[in-house]
Amino acid sequence: MNAATGNQIGANDFRLSDMGPDGDVNYQATVPAVAYSSRDNEYLVVWSGDDNSGALADGEYEIFGQRVDAATGAESESDFRLSDMGPDGQPVYDAREMALAYNSGGNQYLVVWSGDDDTPPLVNDESEIFGQRFTASFRLYLPLVMRAY
Repeated sequence: MNAATGNQIGANDFRLSDMGPDGDVNYQATVPAVAYSSRDNEYLVVWSGDDNSGALADGEYEIFGQRVDAATGAESESDFRLSDMGPDGQPVYDAREMALAYNSGGNQYLVVWSGDDDTPPLVNDESEIFGQRFTASFRLYLPLVMRAY
């Protein structure tokens, strides 16, 4: 949408997520969040998704993202995975309810989510807040684990 006029830019809506095979209702993307990088003139869109890529299983929700060129609406690459909850292929571990922010001073994104992981000392069904900080060029920093005491 054009911020000044409210008019739609481009002719049609466009799909950003690619969860599971097309036509299979068992895979879905939910709860999106978006941030804008003024330095790179792009958006980062993230969501909680149920995918079967790699070793993931049906019902295993992780956080995925997609970069979108702000001038053209073109996707920068395929969907990419940001979270890593529990062992792959185990749908009892999930990442959901994420939030996203952009820091223009450091040209960095921060994605945080509620997740269930079993990396020691955590156990299954122990939900915590996790995060991933990375540069806009997607050089990952160390993952964050935030715990409430």
